[in-house]
Amino acid sequence: MLPLLGAASPQGLPAPASAAVQAHSEHTNFQCANGLTMQDVASIWVNAISPLSGEDAAAMCVPAVAIAAGSSYDVKGCEKKFQPDAQAGGVKGLWQIADKFYDADPLKQAEAVYSTYAGNDRDYGCLSTWCQEDKSCSEAHFGIGQDEKIMQTHRFCKGVWTAQTEHYITRVTELGGIDAIRSACSSASKAAGAGVVGNGKRVAATPEEAQLMDFLRQQLMTIFNQDATENMVSKLGEAMSMKGLTSVGDAAREIGQGDVSKANEICSLARVDLEGQLLKEWLSDDAAKAMMSMTPEQAAESKAEADEDKQQLTDYLREKFAGIYTGSIPDEMTAKIVEVMVSRGVGSLGDAFEVIGLGEDKEAEEIVTMSRLDLEPQLLKEFLNPSKQVQASLHRKQDA
Repeated sequence: MLPLLGAASPQGLPAPASAAVQAHSEHTNFQCANGLTMQDVASIWVNAISPLSGEDAAAMCVPAVAIAAGSSYDVKGCEKKFQPDAQAGGVKGLWQIADKFYDADPLKQAEAVYSTYAGNDRDYGCLSTWCQEDKSCSEAHFGIGQDEKIMQTHRFCKGVWTAQTEHYITRVTELGGIDAIRSACSSASKAAGAGVVGNGKRVAATPEEAQLMDFLRQQLMTIFNQDATENMVSKLGEAMSMKGLTSVGDAAREIGQGDVSKANEICSLARVDLEGQLLKEWLSDDAAKAMMSMTPEQAAESKAEADEDKQQLTDYLREKFAGIYTGSIPDEMTAKIVEVMVSRGVGSLGDAFEVIGLGEDKEAEEIVTMSRLDLEPQLLKEFLNPSKQVQASLHRKQDA
């Protein structure tokens, strides 16, 4: 059994241990009568927490299932299922909580996890004053789908769930991965009328939805970096899907042509820092109309071409930087500067040649400034001046 953090606070922290760690290798083929599936656990969490916060119920579902997987899944006597009354020493249940908070009803167990352990309860919470004073206590488990915004008020931390993070990640893999858990949580959230799960990268269910998400990606990239963009695309796509908007046409009709309150509702549901008015404008301008004029197959082909153009630009600049810098620096500089260039509509080597190499000095200056690189703008401009190397690269693409 994992050690408990008994001396972490004046009251002592009855930190959940992991029965699964203790007995995973000892399970038998006996199926426990009250064993729960992953969908069961997702539904328990969402249904228990929704009355307290629909947003938190959905956003914390994926990590809640992951932590339960590391605590009570596939234990001795309950193969390939979650054991709701699994016990190890003084802790018990799906999330291995202290006996004083344990209840035979899994819904009550979830409530105790949310209200007592994951929040700022002064005696036992991950965000209690004393726990936050010790980083090893309040530090969140990463790699299990925790939402950065929600972690400000509720989190699954290392001081309470004491197994190594790698243990929980391994159990997530055994359940089919983050996407499998997200799918279960999305179903539970939709059934309960809760918020957007938003954990992991959402996979479009149809070509039309993929086209919608690609449109959102193109717009968001003009403002946000790539990581933030992908996170927001996933959340907005899920929010729109929950409202029955699964194509560019649907979104343009309901959001672009509708009242701004609809756009605000989508942004709020998705938990993204984006003005509803801006989303409405995106879905009512010429870019949306142009996307609607394309079939999903044409849009996918256009995206593939854009990706190829971006890769060619990336390869070219990496080669230039590698002629000056060593180690990982060329890759890091290339990634930053290409991200900014694409956000400004410079997505190919030909575009860069025309806009930066032959353009005004301020274009190179602004790109370098936005990239936050220690690079002379003039050097970037010289890289992209008319040259045999650039022309050769363009010819190679035409010949391919």
